[in-house]
Amino acid sequence: MMSLKKMAAVAVVGVSASVASAYDVVVTSGHYDIGFAFEGGEFEAEVHDHEAEVGFEASDVLIVGSGPSFITARPSDSAYDFMGIAAGAPLFVFPQENNEEILPWLGLAIEEVDAAAFVDGLLTIKYTGLVHTPFGGGVGSGQAFYYGVDSLGEPIQIFSNLNDSLVMDRDIVDHIHNNLAFTQPGYYALELAISGDTVADSVVTGTGVFNFMVIPEPATLGVIAGLGLVGLRRRR
Repeated sequence: MMSLKKMAAVAVVGVSASVASAYDVVVTSGHYDIGFAFEGGEFEAEVHDHEAEVGFEASDVLIVGSGPSFITARPSDSAYDFMGIAAGAPLFVFPQENNEEILPWLGLAIEEVDAAAFVDGLLTIKYTGLVHTPFGGGVGSGQAFYYGVDSLGEPIQIFSNLNDSLVMDRDIVDHIHNNLAFTQPGYYALELAISGDTVADSVVTGTGVFNFMVIPEPATLGVIAGLGLVGLRRRR
């Protein structure tokens, strides 16, 4: 599995070259899930093509967001102050609602884990790290938030790099969709941790890094034109 430090090093290379050489799969649309599988007594981070029912190792996949449907502004409602940016500031969002023809529709899923192996069929997921690298290189200050929106339009924080105390207890059979937002263009390596109590009376933990490219303008899509899906490698 590629570490956060290695991800940061890869990201400072030129856009086209780094994507083509560092990743087997570049995702720009469709229904995909980030999450974990459980095999051989260990958690494995994966990105799952929901339609084709194919899983890829998370370190092999770059998920790309761009275009008018991706770029929005931070709402003025004070309930969004947890983002640490001003109302109206740019926000780049993989949305909770299905827009997969334009953007990847990202779910969070642990459905491939055998629920019978864990107490009450529950696992805990939390944020553990973020590296942001601007397109020009260096260390960035971009932030990441995973949040839902309730029926009244109020945000529900799930995890954030500004609040690492947040944890998410998930039923293994659940498949959820929420908003995944970033505050600046560039590359992001988002690290999540997962843990669970097995019925064999042991605690199993794991981590995974999920890779994103946030493109600020629709015209910039040219930097990934022709990359497509490079050497697809199935995890199973």
